[in-house]
Amino acid sequence: MSKVISVIRGRGFLATMAMAVVFAGVIFLSLSQAGAADAQAKNAYLERRSKIQTTDADALYKLARWVWQKHPNDVDLLKNAKMDLREAMKIAPGHSRAKLLLRRVVAKIKIIESKAAAASPGRASGPGVSDKYLLSHRDILWIRLMEYKPERDKRVSIKFTNRALKRYCDSMRGSVEDNWDKIGKEKQFYKMPPWKRLAEILRNRPDDIELLQDIHITRDPRFMVEFRSKVWPVVKLQCGNANCHGGPKPAGGLKLFTTASKNEKVDYTNFIILSGFRKGGRAIIDRQKVEDSLLLQYGLNAKVSKRPHPQVGGADIRPAFMSTRSAPYRNIRRWITSLEGPMAPNYRLTYKPPFGMKLNTSGLPDMPPEPVETKNAESITNSP
Repeated sequence: MSKVISVIRGRGFLATMAMAVVFAGVIFLSLSQAGAADAQAKNAYLERRSKIQTTDADALYKLARWVWQKHPNDVDLLKNAKMDLREAMKIAPGHSRAKLLLRRVVAKIKIIESKAAAASPGRASGPGVSDKYLLSHRDILWIRLMEYKPERDKRVSIKFTNRALKRYCDSMRGSVEDNWDKIGKEKQFYKMPPWKRLAEILRNRPDDIELLQDIHITRDPRFMVEFRSKVWPVVKLQCGNANCHGGPKPAGGLKLFTTASKNEKVDYTNFIILSGFRKGGRAIIDRQKVEDSLLLQYGLNAKVSKRPHPQVGGADIRPAFMSTRSAPYRNIRRWITSLEGPMAPNYRLTYKPPFGMKLNTSGLPDMPPEPVETKNAESITNSP
């Protein structure tokens, strides 16, 4: 049974009446209300977070407890609280309250995401995101393969289809590389664990598209696990709201996609957008000069950033990182450093970025802009 109620929104003379629906005891606000409340909660969190010293475990615990008490159903804030609690436990390993709260937060995140997934069965990309804006499953398989690191990703599930292993062996037989000219090499190859076989294939056949497309990594490599758990929660909190890069008219031409629950296509699409997007010729994720990544510089306070985020409404944005010593900053810097490099690989994508975005996913360096010819230069060129 549902009923309609009135909800006050706003402050002072600007307060307005809006409609909300109560179903099974849960209040569902309109999109405009939910967006306003969501932004207010996230701003409050960021303001509190910016005042905490990087070595203060108790303060990090209290911030996470504030999220737990005031916003127990906000999955984005809960994910940031999870990171705060883990950082608190690194600083003070014996912090029993942080350990207990972390268990509760992790359990609550799982419950919220499970309910969100169950609420939209059969939808590949979740509510509010059309598949036409997202990567295909084939593109995701290419990204996993190109970002795969054997020593780091030993436990991922690898599927060799269409007799890929036999085709590789046939192509290598007699070669001096990896001792394929020796008797017994093929038998030795088949005895290798899957991650070692894939490492050798990538080493010896990095450009054999017909072979590589038949090798499927069916579970997320480490780079995506860490993107989803350590990078995206910070980015989504700072940049993913409707008034920034998550709305229908994305700021600066950069569009990010958000869903309430874990979503493979959305996660990989956001990764490839952040990896390939350029702003003024500078990379959001710079694998060669990690500290210059706009993902890091734009999150710092404008007074300490080498390349501060453009002002919004004539004012600096609230920083995502207290300093270069803060845990979120160090987590993201470490994650960028761990990526395949120094250039991003050629992912061989068929993806066509929406909203007019231009992404470099070719694995090639960015071309400098062509010089602008002036009339004087033209007259000099054409002069006898």
